[in-house]
Amino acid sequence: MVQLRGNVASRINKMKAEEIAASVPGVLEVKSKLIADPDLETQIARRLAEDATTGGQSILVRCLHGVAYLEGEVAYDRVRDEASKVTRGVKGVREVVNKLAIRDKDGDMERRSSY
Repeated sequence: MVQLRGNVASRINKMKAEEIAASVPGVLEVKSKLIADPDLETQIARRLAEDATTGGQSILVRCLHGVAYLEGEVAYDRVRDEASKVTRGVKGVREVVNKLAIRDKDGDMERRSSY
């Protein structure tokens, strides 16, 4: 049996890795725990939308090999912090790069990054 784990950039890469592993002589079974970045983005976005603090906020989620990038603007630091926490809780996320900007009281943006 071969077990595949980790993150891949696309669903096509996931399928190809599974096919290659299955084609190796002597391999009778392939168990895949690969996570494609688009699937991870969907899971993160869903969790952020369902969260009481982050739901309804303007948060763009992008992933690259399991690293989640959060971009957009939110009203408060606590929303920004909760977005990181929620994202870290999604299985398959290896790291979070939070580039969410905080709107100040005048509606201007203050951009800070955290990892």
